Amino acid sequence: DENKNIAIQTDIEINRLINSFILMNDSLQKIVTENEYEVRFNTIDDQEQMAHIKVDGWQDAYQGIIDKDYLNSLNYQDQTKRYIDSFEKYKDKVLVAENKNTKEILGYSCFSEEKKGNYDSELVSLYIKPEYKGRGIGTLLFNETIKYLRGKNKNNIILWCLKDNTKSIKFYENLGCEKQAEKIAKIGNDEYLEYG
Repeated sequence: DENKNIAIQTDIEINRLINSFILMNDSLQKIVTENEYEVRFNTIDDQEQMAHIKVDGWQDAYQGIIDKDYLNSLNYQDQTKRYIDSFEKYKDKVLVAENKNTKEILGYSCFSEEKKGNYDSELVSLYIKPEYKGRGIGTLLFNETIKYLRGKNKNNIILWCLKDNTKSIKFYENLGCEKQAEKIAKIGNDEYLEYG
């Protein structure tokens, strides 16, 4: 009995220690993120970097979810052209996260202030360079986007995730989002279930 109690007490102490390290790491990530990255509205000069982030992000996140032929058809040149062509229409609807030192764009979010059904606005997309995931950049962009929309009196914001994109769903749930709706999205020649 005495050995059993010592073992249980040791397990509890180890778990407390692990949780303390996790909390310290989260705090350090926030400090580093706040000091190293800046969120601002996009410029025409950002479009090529943003196009690379989208193509790489889709090919990374949607492997095994979206048809591979469609994913392989995505390319930097076409995506850059689409972004440049639509820049004037969306320039006030896209935030980028930029490394303050290198001026590299590491992620971006796009939003809409238009009412759609029961929702007064939408987080249309949020992409991070795959190699920079887990550094707090997505959380920073999400929070800045929501802060901007709330500043415009938008309080019922929707975002959509493919049902099988479980990593993104977990990311948004950890930020306080809750599933409210479902819809079918057509991507390429196929249809996919999305959660709102």
